[in-house]
Amino acid sequence: GIAKTTTIRAFSMFDLLKYNNINIDILTETFYTNFYGQYLNKWQEYCVVVENSTSKIQGYLLGKVEGNKSPEKRTWHGHVTA
Repeated sequence: GIAKTTTIRAFSMFDLLKYNNINIDILTETFYTNFYGQYLNKWQEYCVVVENSTSKIQGYLLGKVEGNKSPEKRTWHGHVTA
């Protein structure tokens, strides 16, 4: 039989051409292309794609970190966008 596998890998701008099956869900918010580009440029280590064994995207995650890291403020935190 065929082995069923899932792969988690880095999100790339080319994935924007392949993720429509995820974003047609009415509960999933779709953003402008430059929004995704900003996340990939600034927080690429927090942007991943989940693919099945045929390389079809099953989901994705866009995350970021923001705030102030100084001990006085301590507002540094993470945020999952999609």
